[in-house]
Amino acid sequence: MITKASISDAEKFFELIKTEFPYLKFTLADFRKKFNSENFLFFKFEERNQMKGFFELELINSFTARINSIIVLPEFRRKGIGTKLTEKIIELAGEKEVNELILAVDKKNEAAKTLYEKFGFIESGTEKVAGIEAYRMILVLKTESMIQ
Repeated sequence: MITKASISDAEKFFELIKTEFPYLKFTLADFRKKFNSENFLFFKFEERNQMKGFFELELINSFTARINSIIVLPEFRRKGIGTKLTEKIIELAGEKEVNELILAVDKKNEAAKTLYEKFGFIESGTEKVAGIEAYRMILVLKTESMIQ
């Protein structure tokens, strides 16, 4: 089940992000501030009271949201959890009437890139994220604001 995360989840999420993305430089205090901001949405996937994955979605402006992270714990990967989390992100973006979702994915993470492509994300270039080469990807969403 996917539910909104609370501030009590912040430390666990922080530790997972630091494990998965050790090149990112920020503190737990910085991370906790995100939980108190309306611009950041955190959701977690749980089964049998065990957290198996989560995501962080940043609402940059009224047009664009950025997927800052989708993390599935290693022992639960390849079980469809990343797909479910991505579906939830797209649903939330639609509710917020966002026109596009953007993200950066490590060039070495082909599994994640393949997942995003399955949902229609396309490469829009490359960038360095904390010194790591990444694909920049975008998904244009069909919203009423785009049609008008």
